[in-house]
Amino acid sequence: MPRLKITHKIFLLTLLPILFALYLSSQNVLEALHTYREAQTTAHQEHSAEAERHFQDTFMKQLAFNLFNLLLMAILATLLARHILHRLAALQSGLERFFDYLNFQSDRPQEIVLSASNDELSEMAAQINAQVELIRLRREQDEAFIDEITQIVTMMREGYFGEHPYYEPYNPSLKALHKVFNDLIVIIQDKIRVQTRELESINSTLSDQVYTQTIALQNQLQELTQFKFAIDESMMVTHIRPDGSLSRINDLFIKTAKFDPQTVLDRDASLLLATDSRESKLFEIASALQAHKVYKGVLTLQREDQSLFYTNATIIPMLDPYGTLVSVLGLHHDITPIIRARDEAIAAEQTKDDFLSNMSHEIRTPLNAIMGFVTIVRKRISDEKSLHYLDIVNKSGESLLRIINDILDFSKIQSGTFTISAAPFEPMTELSQTVLLFASKAQEKGLMYYLYIDPHMPQCLEGDYTRIAQILSNLIANAIKFTDTAGQIKIKIHYEDQRLHIAVQDSGIGMTSEQQQRIFKPFEQADTSTTREYGGTGLGLSISLKLAQLMRGTISLKSEPKKGSVFTVEIPLPSCASLKRPVFETEKIRNLRIALINAEAQDASAIKLIGKYFRDFGVSYQECTSIDEMDADLVVTYAHTPHVTYLIAHEVEAILLEMTPSGRFDDYPHMHMLSAPFAPLELMRVLDEATVEKLRRSEEERSVPTEAPHFDAHLLVAEDNSTNQMLITSLLEGVGITYTLVTNGLEAVETFQADPARFDLFLTDENMPKLSGIGALKAIRQFEREHARTPIPIVVLTASVLESDQERFIKAGMDGFIAKPIEEERLYNALKRFLKMRIASE
Repeated sequence: MPRLKITHKIFLLTLLPILFALYLSSQNVLEALHTYREAQTTAHQEHSAEAERHFQDTFMKQLAFNLFNLLLMAILATLLARHILHRLAALQSGLERFFDYLNFQSDRPQEIVLSASNDELSEMAAQINAQVELIRLRREQDEAFIDEITQIVTMMREGYFGEHPYYEPYNPSLKALHKVFNDLIVIIQDKIRVQTRELESINSTLSDQVYTQTIALQNQLQELTQFKFAIDESMMVTHIRPDGSLSRINDLFIKTAKFDPQTVLDRDASLLLATDSRESKLFEIASALQAHKVYKGVLTLQREDQSLFYTNATIIPMLDPYGTLVSVLGLHHDITPIIRARDEAIAAEQTKDDFLSNMSHEIRTPLNAIMGFVTIVRKRISDEKSLHYLDIVNKSGESLLRIINDILDFSKIQSGTFTISAAPFEPMTELSQTVLLFASKAQEKGLMYYLYIDPHMPQCLEGDYTRIAQILSNLIANAIKFTDTAGQIKIKIHYEDQRLHIAVQDSGIGMTSEQQQRIFKPFEQADTSTTREYGGTGLGLSISLKLAQLMRGTISLKSEPKKGSVFTVEIPLPSCASLKRPVFETEKIRNLRIALINAEAQDASAIKLIGKYFRDFGVSYQECTSIDEMDADLVVTYAHTPHVTYLIAHEVEAILLEMTPSGRFDDYPHMHMLSAPFAPLELMRVLDEATVEKLRRSEEERSVPTEAPHFDAHLLVAEDNSTNQMLITSLLEGVGITYTLVTNGLEAVETFQADPARFDLFLTDENMPKLSGIGALKAIRQFEREHARTPIPIVVLTASVLESDQERFIKAGMDGFIAKPIEEERLYNALKRFLKMRIASE
């Protein structure tokens, strides 16, 4: 306890001097005792009894005196300690009462009462009493202050703002607070009045807004009602629960589906879907709904009588704020008439394709005989007039064949079945061959025919060259057709920015701007007089434009009446990454001195074209107008100029240009002939001959006629048309083939089964009585499987040339396909694939 600790400390402090005095007395006693023992020892040693007795008396007196002092000091110390402890207890009691007052355990502090004395404890008690009194007074003041603050705060807490409070605080510090409180009351009163007016205004505004919103909601409700009415009148509506049962359908759905609502409501909504497509459509719709997405698509639904109808459906998942599916809304628009019209259009398209296929077959069958026999008869007739007539017949057949092909191509393009097949091709070779095919026709008409192909063309491009060649052929054929004698045809081809650029320019009749706008439309030409004068179907340019567009390209036209036309084709074609070597190797001619000689008044177009090629090759040359001006290792000039005599006489290496091959200079190895028009490959070939001084073939090699191929084979031929029978057998006899001829597929199967080892190949028509070519194929293959025989090659010979027909023959198992009209070379190439060939001179 705090009290005991203080008492013990004071008591110990009081006893310290007494204990110190006792310590000194005990030391004196001990010292006297020690002296006594020394004296006793000395006296004993001296044998002096008197001295020992004297010392004993002295020691006893001193010991008694010291013991008395010790006793007296102990008594005094005890009295002093008791007095000190009594006063300390009084001081402790006063302090405890003071602390009880401070801790609010007594109302008033008690004074500390000590006996009258002037010691330090009394002074300490007096000071404590003075401080206690001062604290009591301050406490009373603080209590009054706290009471006043409490009263003010209580009034503030209770919202006493109606008027100024009558209470005025006594404390001067609180008077300022009371004034602030009064000012605050004034401010709050003003604020209450302002807010009251604002609340009244807001209340009025809210009333107006509520009224306005009510009117707007009524209008929206009316609009929604009208919108629902419009939907119900125009669309079929279904409501489906999350479990898939049908909860509601509108009247239009009932009317269209012809359902009794009682038979479908609360049943599985999937029963509305047609049985054939139910499983797949349910999967598609469920996948969309599970992802909280809207499903859109065409649904095939079935009525109660199992008849079908079609809807363009929008299936919408209805979700609550937490993303949970609560229902499914279906909006259906009846498209049954559209679907039926589509099916009818598809059927009509198929009917049209069947008609075109049959028409093509029926036209090609007699045309095959006409053109085939023309080829055979030409070999047996030498009369020029008769040959001329045969040429007319052959050209008419070719024209008719082109018309049939144009109609078939146009039909496929219109029906969307025309396909583009990209494959690598060598543009320099392919384009040169396509353009030069028309050189003879241009020369027959007396036209100047020029070709420029950029030598920097990539070695390989990737695209559908068959369609590119078809476009190019159409444009060149038109240019020749519409250009009068002595005109010019110029074809320029280059490759830039991953695009193939083809320009076909003519000096023909040209077109007005109005004619240019319709020239690419089907069955259109510049005008009716053009059709009467030049003929044609008017499909060529339309087909060409469609083909270019299918290849993501364009065709443009610039033309003026009587000044000719320029058709420009641009087709994006990537180059083949695997082929990067240059097309031409020109190192051998870079060091040659080359002279280009052109006589006066001579058309210099061909010479200028060669000069352009030399510039493209990076080869320098000299342009001369006379032989006297030249200093060259190689001369390029026209074959009919007088300079040729000098070149022959002086054995100057020369390249001679001529319009048609003549053979006049075959005896001069240093004279190298180049026929116009020419392609860069042909020019490089002639340059290569000239630089290495390669001799042309000997006269003996040139005089040996080309020998026709002969085959050691016996064929089974099935053909029902007598004219085509004569043509086919004639072509087969021309190459030493023997054959067995039958007139239908059933007879062919029976003939083969009678002696299968006899035949090396089966050549069959498709459309035959009793059994078709494919039917005969299946029967023969079945026979071979049953008898474990090696399959015989079977080649179909038919006028059905649509791409779909070819695919049908391939899928059926045909080994080859030959289109009618039969081309002799194509027939022989097909036979070479399957038959042994020998070369024999006639």
